[in-house]
Amino acid sequence: MSLLTFPSNQDVLWVVFGWAVLYGAISAVFSDGSSESIRTFDASPWSTVVLYGWPSLYWLISHLLMAT
Repeated sequence: MSLLTFPSNQDVLWVVFGWAVLYGAISAVFSDGSSESIRTFDASPWSTVVLYGWPSLYWLISHLLMAT
């Protein structure tokens, strides 16, 4: 039943921190620094992967670790 609990403040902090780090790292890899390149990255699937993928992955890992 712990899979359905609300996230703690620590979980929210790590998700936001992870978003910032992953978004910055992936945008740096896939863009050349120009404003047009950043807009292209924002319109790409990678920004959606970071937006939805990181919280989902974090939630899954943290709850699996809590269950063990």
